[in-house]
Amino acid sequence: MNQLRWYLRRLRELVRAAVRTARRDGLGGAGHQIRETFRERRVRAGFRRYHRWIARRLASREKRRPEVDPGLLFSVVVPVFKPLRKHLRECISSVRRQIYSNWELILVDDGSEDPALTRFLRKVSRADSRVRVVALAANRGIGAATNAGLELARGDYVCFLDHDDALTRDALLLAAYHLLQDPTTDFLYGDEDKVSQHGRLVEPWFRPDSNSDLLLAYNFVSHPVAVRRSLIQELGGVRSDLDGSQDHDLALRLADAGARFAHLPEVIYHWRISETSTSGSVTAKPYAANAGLRAVTESVARRGWKAAVRHGVVPNHYEVLFEIPTPVTVAVVVCSTNPPDAVLDSLRYVIDPDILRQDLDVTVIVVRPKLIARSTAPGRSSSKASRIRGNCGT
Repeated sequence: MNQLRWYLRRLRELVRAAVRTARRDGLGGAGHQIRETFRERRVRAGFRRYHRWIARRLASREKRRPEVDPGLLFSVVVPVFKPLRKHLRECISSVRRQIYSNWELILVDDGSEDPALTRFLRKVSRADSRVRVVALAANRGIGAATNAGLELARGDYVCFLDHDDALTRDALLLAAYHLLQDPTTDFLYGDEDKVSQHGRLVEPWFRPDSNSDLLLAYNFVSHPVAVRRSLIQELGGVRSDLDGSQDHDLALRLADAGARFAHLPEVIYHWRISETSTSGSVTAKPYAANAGLRAVTESVARRGWKAAVRHGVVPNHYEVLFEIPTPVTVAVVVCSTNPPDAVLDSLRYVIDPDILRQDLDVTVIVVRPKLIARSTAPGRSSSKASRIRGNCGT
């Protein structure tokens, strides 16, 4: 009964809001508001369901955690620049609370020029010998700060963590388990979700398995990742001239160098939504899209492909346009009972010969299934193919 009253009250509020909007913007405006209201509520309801699901999932993983030999050392590199102290504290705590104990945390203060932050970082490093701090004299960007952390790293694998994000307690444990099961893995990436401004876990991103072509379209590996440190060193670290897409560029260069990618299908990273991060808006870092375009263009060139790269319809996505060799032959197979000429006439609405390239040869194959007579033996049938060749229509 209480739930029914709540729904009736919410419905009454929605009707009143729609009436006010109709008086101001007309019936069209009222209809738009009702649709948007229901859409937002569906989205929020989905996030609430996910928040409950991931809580149960994490609890289940705690109960059935695998036994792992702590032989691998993980170096967690965190560039730090003027963070909210609360978020930075949660970030550091998420590493120190790891079930897997063989890790080192490298905090790189990228010229924040904040004495209070400096004292806080020193206090953290004194409290745990596995935490090391390096301070840059000036702000040099996330790429240079990451490289400064890589110079101090001693681990077998390097993990990258933003200063306001967090790892799940079993993130390194699951990573170590996978890497020990398959020691040939060079680049391990997992799934993630986001932390809303109210602290709720929302917008999960369940990633696909490794796909080098898809990596050209967008940075689907992003974070969390664990990358073999020796390979990063061979490539010279991350590129500071591609800040904003330096992680995408690193993944592409590793893929082009033959690194073996693997997917860990568990949510092990919480990405915080903020106004200054692409987690909140893909337009928060407009320079990142151009940096990503350069990274993809250079990757295409390394592969020796004759292709151009342009921005996709969605921000931070890219399209690779391959140069089509000449001449090109295209076969169109149509299954139809109509005469071949009628099929060809109907195809003119799809294949316009006036806009086709002169070096494009289109072959239309019309397959005409015969009607099976009653006397036809079971399982026997026949078909006839009419072939029309030449530039579409000839």
